[in-house]
Amino acid sequence: MDAPALADRSVLVLEDEYFIARQICDLLTAAGGRVIGPFSSVADALAALPADCAVLDINLHGEMQFQLADRLEEQGVPFVFSSGYDRAVLPQRHAHRPFCLKPMLSAQLIGMLRTALR
Repeated sequence: MDAPALADRSVLVLEDEYFIARQICDLLTAAGGRVIGPFSSVADALAALPADCAVLDINLHGEMQFQLADRLEEQGVPFVFSSGYDRAVLPQRHAHRPFCLKPMLSAQLIGMLRTALR
């Protein structure tokens, strides 16, 4: 039998919408991940590092946030953006990153994380 997709991987979650955060955390846990968070502020998420990978909302409390993405990139930590906005809002430096449009499909998000962790 195959191991869960995220078996024993720590996944940091940055999401300011409670119900979406719960959905993501439940999904990650069901896929075998160890969830760190969810966090609704970049400062709290930064303080919780390290992580094996991350799922990042880009609009927190009405402001676009890329500070955590920049830090994760510096550290070589894979991550997936999740947003209700179009990927065109990503700055050029992150345009190549996996992007999951909300509302997301669970298989889509898990597949993106699995690929990013390779």
